[in-house]
Amino acid sequence: MSERLGIVVSGSLNKGVEVKLDSSAPIEDMAVGRFVTIEGQKRRFFGMITDVSLGVIDQKLTLTPPDVSDPFIAEVLA
Repeated sequence: MSERLGIVVSGSLNKGVEVKLDSSAPIEDMAVGRFVTIEGQKRRFFGMITDVSLGVIDQKLTLTPPDVSDPFIAEVLA
């Protein structure tokens, strides 16, 4: 049985696919060069991780990061 890493949110033949990771997917295991399988409705596609990036939805978080000493906030951000 394979573990679900995330969901494809965009892509093209030239640029590859962009995947939003599931919250349960361990980011530390996402390494450039790792082979992955993308399962479609009719076919499976094989690929390789070529880049890993981290982004935020709200840019204000980069200016004033939340206090992660609060266990609830730490869990939400995990």
